[in-house]
Amino acid sequence: MPTKHTKVFEKIATEEYLKYVGYDISDIEHPDPPDSIITLKNGKTHWIEVSSIYRKSEFAKRLNSDTVEKSYPIEYLGTQNDEQKCFINGIIFRIETKDTKSNYKKFTHKYGKGVLVLYIDDPLAAHETIDNIINIKNYNSIKLNNFHSVFFYVRPTYIIMGKKEFLKKGIFKLI
Repeated sequence: MPTKHTKVFEKIATEEYLKYVGYDISDIEHPDPPDSIITLKNGKTHWIEVSSIYRKSEFAKRLNSDTVEKSYPIEYLGTQNDEQKCFINGIIFRIETKDTKSNYKKFTHKYGKGVLVLYIDDPLAAHETIDNIINIKNYNSIKLNNFHSVFFYVRPTYIIMGKKEFLKKGIFKLI
């Protein structure tokens, strides 16, 4: 069951994706799953799933619990290569896991392939990490079944740490 924290960021990531693609929307539903079903003014329907990514599982548990105090680990994820490789492999695993979930098949059958929007929920992630996530070439080897595209949303708190392009837009296409 998603927490209030999770639902807020799912909504923000969905809104940012919709701004990025410039859809002219007539209706939006939030059935969960998927996180959003969008009906365009031209009558076409699209669906969106949003998923958070974390650099450490303990951090995810801490943020997604309604009973645990929300706090961030002090350690900084900067340019440590092993930690970043592990984190990026985790992102690839998350994409593949989300894409193979059987509960999306009915939406794929009804509306066509959907969009997966990933967002990083970690204010201590370094801009090098964000750059590595966006620029990694391994995404091209992923064969998607339920999604036609995967996007990466960077919250504004990270944008100030990144390069100038981040100031223009906070969402990037990975696949």
